[in-house]
Amino acid sequence: MKSSNKTQSGPGLVGLATVRERFAAQVIDAIACGLLFCFPAFRTEHFARIGVSLPSWATRVDPWILAAGIFILATFVYFVVMEWLAGGTVGKLLCRLRVVSLDRKRCGFVSALVRNFTRPVDLLAGPLMVMFSPLRQRLGDRIAETVVVRLTRPEGAPLQPPEFAAWEQRARAAIVDFVLLSGFAVAYIADTRLLSGGPHLAAGLDGVALLALPVLLFAYFAGMEAIFGATIGKMFSRLRVVYLNGEPGDFTTATIRTLARPLEMTAAYLPSILLVKFTRNRQRLGDILAGSSVARAGKVHPAAPWATGVVAAIVVGLVTHTVATGGAREILALFAAH
Repeated sequence: MKSSNKTQSGPGLVGLATVRERFAAQVIDAIACGLLFCFPAFRTEHFARIGVSLPSWATRVDPWILAAGIFILATFVYFVVMEWLAGGTVGKLLCRLRVVSLDRKRCGFVSALVRNFTRPVDLLAGPLMVMFSPLRQRLGDRIAETVVVRLTRPEGAPLQPPEFAAWEQRARAAIVDFVLLSGFAVAYIADTRLLSGGPHLAAGLDGVALLALPVLLFAYFAGMEAIFGATIGKMFSRLRVVYLNGEPGDFTTATIRTLARPLEMTAAYLPSILLVKFTRNRQRLGDILAGSSVARAGKVHPAAPWATGVVAAIVVGLVTHTVATGGAREILALFAAH
């Protein structure tokens, strides 16, 4: 498959991307596509259902099929254009991955088009093909003659062997995060009216607001750990997320660690505490999957007060808006009825 004659610019390429790195990039892209394209797709479904503001042919198509088609088409264009112009999607760029030809030249338009045309098949078979392929290629890569590689990291000071944190230190950090996020979640639920009154307490039907809450919580853990190397709890506890060799964590580790949290929460974190206590590198399940751990830092992160202030300001803003719009009275009436 022909590629652009321009060589890949920027930091040097090194090695093939691992399954773990590509999976993390895929998760970020799934969230990005959901945020970018779900709303217009569902608005199109609404317009098609009521028969307004659309061409006549669109109103004759089943609204759900029309919405799904628009979402799939927009996602396909996103992958093709990003890999052609930027060398990678948002997920790949954040995880320091690039799509290149076999001779390490930039991915051309035709190559990007071909490798993404097979993506529906690769969603199922792709991970296995990447695991067992010598060049870690999924079907689209084999047809387009492309590979996914990772970039070298900027050279810095020599890495010091990390001192991994004990479970007690990590527990203190987790408690701080739990308190902050509980306050945010309560204020968010109250402001968006996700709980409604009636004979029984029931979840509201506002699917967008309901979906946004776990996305926001995911963004907190993954974003904070990817950008700052720590959540607010870890910042104040003088901890940071690192690879086992002491290298700072990134979007790959942050994404995988965060995806494992719901599974760990179902067991009240008890298996994770045991893993941190008895494993050599003090890793919980998310750390084992991400190849990371939590190490001690020399001092409190300088961004800790600012990050706490931002979260507190958001909570205060949600509470103020809830009170101003009468939400507080509705909540009190709801609990008084029960």
